[in-house]
This record gives sequence, C-alpha cells and structure tokens, in this order.
Amino acid sequence: MDSLSRLLFKVKRKLKKKLRDVELFRAYLSRRGRTPRPAPGQKAVWIDLHDNSYVRYLYILVKYFQAEGYQVYLSENPRFLLSLGDDYSRFLIEEEFVRFSSKVPEGAIAFTDRVSNSRVRRKLSNDYFLHTPDTGSHRYHVPIGMHPHMYKYGWWNAPYDESQRKRSVFFAGNFDPNDYKIFSSSRKFKMIDRLELQKQLLTMEQTRFPKSFDELKGGAKHGSIDIVDKGNFVVEQSDLRSVIANYSFFIACPGVFMPQSHNVYEAMSVGTVPIIHEEYAQLFAPALEHGRNAVLYNNDNFTERLQEALTYPEEKVNELVRNVKTYYEHHLSPKAIVAALSSDQYREVYLNAEKTSIRKLNARKEGPGENSLGKAA
Repeated sequence: MDSLSRLLFKVKRKLKKKLRDVELFRAYLSRRGRTPRPAPGQKAVWIDLHDNSYVRYLYILVKYFQAEGYQVYLSENPRFLLSLGDDYSRFLIEEEFVRFSSKVPEGAIAFTDRVSNSRVRRKLSNDYFLHTPDTGSHRYHVPIGMHPHMYKYGWWNAPYDESQRKRSVFFAGNFDPNDYKIFSSSRKFKMIDRLELQKQLLTMEQTRFPKSFDELKGGAKHGSIDIVDKGNFVVEQSDLRSVIANYSFFIACPGVFMPQSHNVYEAMSVGTVPIIHEEYAQLFAPALEHGRNAVLYNNDNFTERLQEALTYPEEKVNELVRNVKTYYEHHLSPKAIVAALSSDQYREVYLNAEKTSIRKLNARKEGPGENSLGKAA
C-alpha cells in the first residue's frame, strides 16, 4: 500500500510539472517581445541549452551571475523552454530577471551544451562525474552551492553572529531510509551513506537528537554532537546559517543520489569545518585537506575522527575556521565561481544535473586505471 501511495504521488507530481511547463511557456511568450539589449557597459552572459537536465543547478548558476551584476540571457529554444516546470527552474521565469535571445548579445560571455553550436567556445556538460575535479586542468566543475532558496531569498550572504561558536558538532537534515538508501545502492561511491552515519552517531554518548528548536538551543555546549532530524523538527532555512555558525564542526553527510549536498556549502559559508569522507573531499577543487580546512574520515574511522575533532585545542579550531572561510571565499562563493567561469582558463564546464549525471556515471563502464569518477586531467 505504501508503494502504491508513493507511485501515485510521483504520477501527480509529473502531471503537475507538465502543466507548469505549459504555463511557464505561456509566460515566456507574453514577455518575448520585450527583451532589451544589455545596457552600455553592463556585463552579460548567454546560456544556450538543448533542454533542462540541470534543473536546480541551472537556477543556481544564474543566481551566481546575478549576484555578480551580470544580465543573464537564455537561448530561445522551445524544447528547453518547455522543460522549466520543476520546483526550482521555474524561478527563472517567475522572477522575471532572465531575458531571452536567439543569439549571443554583444559583449556577452557564452556557454552551450549543443555540439552543433561551434561558434561558442565554452562547452557545458551535464556529465559531471566524467572527470575528478582538478584545478590545474582546462575543465571546471561548477560547485553545486547552497539550497536554491538561499539564493532566491538572499539568505546566502546574510550577516551571522559567530560569537557563541562552540567546539561542538552539528548536522540538520533528513534520514528517511526510502531516500538515503538510494545513494549506497548505486555502488559507484565507496563512502558509507548517511543512514550508516546516523547509526554510528547513536552509539556516541555526546550525541543529542533534540525534539525542538528550544531544546537544541538550550542544550548546546562544548563537546556536544547535535543532530537535527527533519522527522523531529526543521531549522528554518532563513535561520540555518546563523545556527550553524554556533558550531565549529559540521557533518557533511552524502546526499540522496550523490555525495554532494547543499548543506556543506551552507556550513562552509560561515566557517564551520566539514567533517567529510575522504572520497567526498576529492570532489572539491582543490580537494579539502585533513587538519587544514576539513576533518577527513574513511569508512572505518568516522566516530574516531569525530572524537578527535572534539579534543582539538581552541587555537587549532580557530585556525581551521579561518581556513574554511578563506577556502569558501576563494573557491565556493559566487564571486569566485563567476571569476572562474568568465576567465579564459576553462573551455569545458561541467554543471551538475544530479539524476542525469548519476545515470551517466552508472552507465559508464570503468576502464583500466580509472576510478569510479573517471580520470583526472
């Protein structure tokens, strides 16, 4: 019965998305005739896509450019425009920030995922896991960023208070087994999933699973491991970065389909140090380093590394926090990302497409000398 309910939910969701696709296309048509050129001296970017496999990550990419003062243009491709009805891509139409153009506006930098468009040099790909990210190559993997709502509502760079930061550990998220067994079942990533992490956390005497926000705030102290399970209560996204800033460490649990999850970006944006699997750390460019800007663990020593982090002296913790802030500003902030994308260094740009990217990874056979993510440059 439960499986039938989930099937009906998925069918209703798909139908709703198709209706939304049509409504958004009608909105586009109503605005098509009022697409002005960039203002003199205004920075512009044009993105040419054959469809929207990138879903939320396209919206986040647009918000990166918007944050840096760019006017964003999307190509007028009907197939693409009829695929914007998912929960986050629809914001591209609804916010009325994006403009449309069938060709590259004068002076704009341009990206395309269409092989046939040979005039555009910067090639965009959804095969995100084809190569291991490498800062020394001509390839650039766009960081997936925070939750889309962080950029939509301007919470991504809201001021935060870290004066009460404790030498303690935090995580907030979902532990639904229906979702988080998907990650480990793919077997393309060697790291343990968040359900196994939860199981191990339950064995540690410092771990708390507060049932309310008041209980979370009231019991926070040095040496605690505070886990907010969405099944108990939710920390509102508008408050999340401020809450995380009260902690020195954050458990970077894997996502549903892939290691990357938005929560680690939210944590690092306030200097909170990720406790992260060593394989996951390699998906950052440059890779995160144990004892420098992260606490790395493997499948056999998660709880030991947690205990180790909680014994770090205050000076060491403060150094780690400073290093994480620097890493975020230099590599994960919209300013850093747009600077990389607008440079001449990168001709191949990989934008995460989550399910599509994972399907391509799963379909690919590993060749000699390759790991599960293919070869680095």
